[in-house]
Amino acid sequence: MIKKYITIIGVVGLLIIITSNIEAKEHSIGLNPSQSTKEASIIQKVPAPPPILREQIINIRQQAKEERQKFREKLEEIKNERKKAIVERIDERVSTMNKNYVLRMSKALDKLDMVLKKISEKTTLLKNKGIEVGSLESAIASAKDAIDSARIAVDEQAQKSYVIEITKEAFLRANVGKTVSEFRTDLRDVHKLVVDAKQEVYNAERELVTYNIQDTAKTEQLGGE
Repeated sequence: MIKKYITIIGVVGLLIIITSNIEAKEHSIGLNPSQSTKEASIIQKVPAPPPILREQIINIRQQAKEERQKFREKLEEIKNERKKAIVERIDERVSTMNKNYVLRMSKALDKLDMVLKKISEKTTLLKNKGIEVGSLESAIASAKDAIDSARIAVDEQAQKSYVIEITKEAFLRANVGKTVSEFRTDLRDVHKLVVDAKQEVYNAERELVTYNIQDTAKTEQLGGE
């Protein structure tokens, strides 16, 4: 059941490959235009994200707008037009990718919530039959805590803005690398929490299977009597 509901989590693994491509852009500053165009086409193939709460959209856009304004002011100080275009493109792509993958992880957590809700409902049925379900309830509580922790991290990630620091042109490559590295590390950390939540839900589901087996055996025994 879990694999059916959270295959979306695996999509985040693609980000590692894509961010590696972005990292290569540091040579752009060093890079040739044909490479930039090829990598841009990869990003364009990422599916459009699903809608999220209007309040969250407003908050993200407002913060991004303010950060982007400061960034553009500094960007205009770069004299090399090719370097300027590459830095701007990387900045915009990181911002877009962050929003997309935050939404995907949020969707994965929503589906985990649905699975856990079904497990809880079945646990209640078992409990109503007089079956002791202490360990199952404990597994459900652990899964809920894991989902809550992951959701907080995802929400915090949604509010982050990754803007490349622009000082001197000689430092552009290092600054781009620093920003991309920070983004990738943050996303990996959040993704790990989502994966941990998946594991906890799986543990609860496995525990439920054990109880179902016991319930079936008990029912058959009573029927035989």
